[in-house]
Amino acid sequence: MVEKGARLKEHGVLDLQETDAPISQTWLLQTFFGSDPHIKSLATQVIRELGENEDTKSLIVTRKNGTHHVASVTDSELFKRMMVEKGARLR
Repeated sequence: MVEKGARLKEHGVLDLQETDAPISQTWLLQTFFGSDPHIKSLATQVIRELGENEDTKSLIVTRKNGTHHVASVTDSELFKRMMVEKGARLR
């Protein structure tokens, strides 16, 4: 398709910011103690809560990390605090 003039569109997708919490297995396991399924489960709960609240749903964004797009929370401190409230332990 690229040969026929089609182009990929990446409007408005910013690179991963220093203040972002990328919701990836690597970042979660580097940031929190615990097993992969447990930490992912807590992260899913936090993302769901943020997304359901009108005041915080805009904090969930897509960012570019190299050539990949990742879901991120723009306030990593809030995300970490909510994870700790759910029982996660910070490294």
